[in-house]
Amino acid sequence: MQRAARLLDAANPELGSLLVLDEIFSRTDLEIMRMAVERIIRHDLKAHLSGITHFPGLIITQGSLTADQHSMLEFIRAAGGCMPNHIKRSLALYRLENETYTVVSLSVDLRPVIDKACDVSRPPRPGR
Repeated sequence: MQRAARLLDAANPELGSLLVLDEIFSRTDLEIMRMAVERIIRHDLKAHLSGITHFPGLIITQGSLTADQHSMLEFIRAAGGCMPNHIKRSLALYRLENETYTVVSLSVDLRPVIDKACDVSRPPRPGR
């Protein structure tokens, strides 16, 4: 660790001094810290998603909602339901960057994927 100190005002030493500390981490240390932060963020995202995906259903069961309110709550629940997949893709990207990703080949019917992408990107219509 490097240290440098100087008086704030040489004429008035009672004002104190400024101490600068430069700590240099190795690239490995920084990578370990980054991995830990990303792991914590993913965990926290998953924990908060529980409320986003479950509370709309609880509110719906209480009744006395307009059709618009019901539609909006369903939209919130559906959007929250998509988030775990986004978190998984984030983890996959992280593994790609660190060359620890294992590729699994499989066939995919793109029609439902495109339909879902169109549905999610379209704002909800009132009364729908």
